[in-house]
Amino acid sequence: MSGEDAARPWLERIVTAAWHEALGVPPASVDDDFFALGGHSLLAGEVAARLEQVLDVEIPLTMVFDHPTVAAQAAWIGTLVRTADGDGDGDADVKGGVHVHVAVAVKVHAHAHAFVNVVVVVDVYVDGDGNVDVDATFVVRVSVSVSV
Repeated sequence: MSGEDAARPWLERIVTAAWHEALGVPPASVDDDFFALGGHSLLAGEVAARLEQVLDVEIPLTMVFDHPTVAAQAAWIGTLVRTADGDGDGDADVKGGVHVHVAVAVKVHAHAHAFVNVVVVVDVYVDGDGNVDVDATFVVRVSVSVSV
């Protein structure tokens, strides 16, 4: 399996998440057409902006029009972050690095007057030599209100 093929599943998950945010529903298949699912130019702009934010790479709006499926978008994005085997070592080479930033916030009601906020931020960076750096931050806040 080439490096681009190996990268495709995680890129497909990221593209699927961006579509879900924009369309309100996830695609049923990586071969679903964005526009057949109700996508239009404004939502295409949201998808491109979200992918730029998460992947830290420039995504032109035209990419969504030129590559209207999750599989096609993931493959196209894969060409930004990986190249063919340029050094003959049998795997794809990372161009200049890729940075993925994910933040999740969850509010859990533990009781009528208590709740817990949990924020998880994960940054993964792969540099041009294939070195991986992962930074994770977890913030937990417990709030309790008391009536007197």
